[in-house]
Amino acid sequence: MAKCDIPGEDDSGCSFSMGDDGVYAVYEPGSDAPFTAAPSIREFHMDLDFVLDTISDGPVKTWAYRRLRYLDARWQLYILLNEREETAQSKMVPHRDLYNVRK
Repeated sequence: MAKCDIPGEDDSGCSFSMGDDGVYAVYEPGSDAPFTAAPSIREFHMDLDFVLDTISDGPVKTWAYRRLRYLDARWQLYILLNEREETAQSKMVPHRDLYNVRK
C-alpha cells in the first residue's frame, strides 16, 4: 500500500480570517488586501436573475432540448457500437463487484 501525503502545516505563509460580512478571506504574506474577493449579495442576485431569465427564454430552451437529444443519440450510437467490447473488457477484470460491473 502506497504511503499517502497528509497535509500538515501550511508553509505558504498565507493567512485567513473572517471579514465583517461573515466570509473568510485569504491574505498573502505581508498584504492587507485579500487574495480574492467574494461577490456581494447584490452581484449574486443580479447574476442569478440573469441565469433565470436566460433559462426561461424560449429559443434557449429549444436549443438546449435539441442539443440534449443530439447528445443522447450519440450516446445510444456509442453503446450500440461498443457494447460487446466494453462487456468483454469488464468480464476480464478479476476483481469485479457490484460497483465496477457495467450495467
